[in-house]
Amino acid sequence: MGIIKTTSEIREHASINKNYNFDSLKRFVNVATAEYIIPLIGEEQYEDTLAKYEAETTAGKDLKLLKLLQAALSNYTLFEAAPHINVHVSEMGIQQSYADDADTSRPATNQAVNKIELSYQKQGYRYADLALKYLEKNADDFPIWVASEAFTQTRDLFIRNKTEFSRFNTSLSSLKTYQAFRPYLKNAENFKIRPVLGSTEFDSLKQALQDEIKLSAPLSAMQRQLLEKIQPALAYWGISEGLNFIQVEIIGDGLYIREFQSGNRSLADGKRIENLRKSTRETAEIYTEQLKQFLQDNADDYPGFKENGSYHNPESNKLPSYNDQDKSGFWIV
Repeated sequence: MGIIKTTSEIREHASINKNYNFDSLKRFVNVATAEYIIPLIGEEQYEDTLAKYEAETTAGKDLKLLKLLQAALSNYTLFEAAPHINVHVSEMGIQQSYADDADTSRPATNQAVNKIELSYQKQGYRYADLALKYLEKNADDFPIWVASEAFTQTRDLFIRNKTEFSRFNTSLSSLKTYQAFRPYLKNAENFKIRPVLGSTEFDSLKQALQDEIKLSAPLSAMQRQLLEKIQPALAYWGISEGLNFIQVEIIGDGLYIREFQSGNRSLADGKRIENLRKSTRETAEIYTEQLKQFLQDNADDYPGFKENGSYHNPESNKLPSYNDQDKSGFWIV
C-alpha cells in the first residue's frame, strides 16, 4: 500500500472523475511512487511517511509533507495512466475502446491527450519541487531525510536546485529539466570548475554546503561570493555538454527543445541545437574568465585557490628596481 489509497485522495490534487475505479489506478500509483517519489525524498523518508500514514498518526509538519507528496503523486499517477486509459492489449493486438452511443463521451483526440499529459506532468514536478523546498526549510524536523543519500544529492552540486538553475535562463524552470542536466552539471564541476578553484578550495566549499543544513552553519560572506561566481559558469557549461545527449529526452518545461504541434511531438532541428550549444559554450567561457579574475583579485581570501597551480602571483612580474641600494652588481636589460 502507498501513500494514496482512494480516488478521493487523488481528486484533492488532480482532475479525475469521482466514480473512477481506484483499482484501475493502483499499478500506476506504484509506478509513479517508484519512479518519482522515492527518488525524490529517499527510501528511508518515504518509509517513515508511509508508516505514519498507514497508522493514521501523521500530524504537524509530517502532515504538510504528506499532502505535498500526495499532490505530486496524484499528478504523476495520472501522467503515467493517461496513455493507457481506454486502450487494452489482447490476442487481437492493441485495441481502443469507443462509446457506442454518439451522444455519450468519446475518447479524446491525441492532441487532447498530449495536453492533459503535459499538464499532469507539470503539476507533478511543481508539487515535487514544493516538497523538496519544504524539507530543506524544515530540515531539523526531518532527521531521517537529512541522514539519507537523497539529502546528500540535493547538496552535492554548486547549483543545488531548479530555482538556482533557472536564474540563468527562465526556460530552465522545471524540476524535470534540472534533473535531466544534473549529470552534466556534475561533469562540468569536475572538469571545468575544480581546475580553476583547485581541489582544496573546491572541496572546502562542497563541505560548507553540506554543513549549511546539517549543522545549521550558514555560508560565510566570502563563500557566498565565490558560489555566486561559480554558478553561472557551471550552469552554461552543464547546458552546453548536456545538449549533446538529452535534447530529445526533455519533456515539459525547460529549453523548449521539443514542441507540441497538432498533437504530435516534434524536436527542434539540429541547427537550432547547434546554435544553442555554441552560444551557451561562449557564455560559459566568459563566466569562467570572470571567475578566474575574481579569484585572482581576492586570492588572500581563498587560501585553497592560492595554493593551486592556476594562481598567478602578480609580484612575479615585477622587475627589480635599478635604485635598490641594498644589492650590489649591475643589471643587463
